[in-house]
Amino acid sequence: MRKLLEPRFYKMSGAGNTFVFVDARASSPLATWESGFSKERKDWVPLVCHEERGLGVDGMLFLHEGQKDSDYTWDFYNADGSGAEFCGNAARCAGLFCQEVLGAPSTQAIRFSTVAGPVRVSTTLDQRWVVEMPQLKSLPKERTISFEKKSYSGWTVNTGVPHFVLILKEDEEIPKEIVSNLRKHQEWGSAGSNITLLKAITSHSGAAKTFERGVEDFTAACGTGAVAATLVLSKEKPGTYKIIMPGGELEVIWDGERSRLIGHALLLGEHRFFPEMWNEEGPR
Repeated sequence: MRKLLEPRFYKMSGAGNTFVFVDARASSPLATWESGFSKERKDWVPLVCHEERGLGVDGMLFLHEGQKDSDYTWDFYNADGSGAEFCGNAARCAGLFCQEVLGAPSTQAIRFSTVAGPVRVSTTLDQRWVVEMPQLKSLPKERTISFEKKSYSGWTVNTGVPHFVLILKEDEEIPKEIVSNLRKHQEWGSAGSNITLLKAITSHSGAAKTFERGVEDFTAACGTGAVAATLVLSKEKPGTYKIIMPGGELEVIWDGERSRLIGHALLLGEHRFFPEMWNEEGPR
C-alpha cells in the first residue's frame, strides 16, 4: 500500500473565503517533510490550492513558533503562490485552528506576528471570532484611475493589504475583465492592488465584493476588503458597520484609530496527500 505523506492539511472557511492551514512549527511533521523537499513553498502551494488537483482554496497559511510578543508567526500565500502581508478572514480561521488543532486555550486572545504588524484574535460568546486588525498605514485617499479612455474614481486604503474601493450605484456593475485590469494597473506598482466594489445600503451597512490579488478573481469574502469598505462607507466616523459579501455578513467596528473584524470561522476537513501530488517527487 502506498504511504500517505504525514503532514496534515486543514481546509477552513471564513464566510466562504477558504484556506488551507498547516502546523509548520519546528517539531511538526511538515518541518521534517519539507526539509527534504525539492520545491519552495511558493512553488508547491499552488498545487495544494488548485481548484481541481488540490483543495480549491483561496490561500494557504503556515503557522510557526511565535516571537517574543506573539504566540505564532504566520507565513501566508495566495492561491498562485504569491505572498500576502495579511488576510482578515484567514486571521479568524487561524484563531479556530489554533484552538481546535494546536490546543491553544479558549479563554485567551491569540497573538500573531504578521508582515502587516501584530494581530490579536479572540472568540465571542456566540462563537464568532474578533480580529484586532493591523494599524492603518493611512486613511482612505480619493484617487482617479484611467483605463481605456475611461476614468474610475475611488479610494485607496491599506488595511493590511492595499485596496482600491469604488462605490457603485444600486444597478451599476463593472465587468470582471475591467476590474482585473484595474487590479494590475501601473498606478499600483508591480504588486498591484485588490479592487473592492461597494454599494451602500444604509449609512451603517453596505454590500461589497473584492477582486483579490493572487486569486485573480472575486472571492466569496474578503476581511481586509470589508474593513476598507467600512472606512469608505463610514467616511471614517466611528461605529459598528455591517458589510454583506457574497459568502456572508461581516461586522466591522471602527473606533477612529483601529478596526475589529467579526465573523464566524469553520473547520471543514483534514487532508493528507500521496506523493503523486507533487509529480511523484516527494521528499528526497
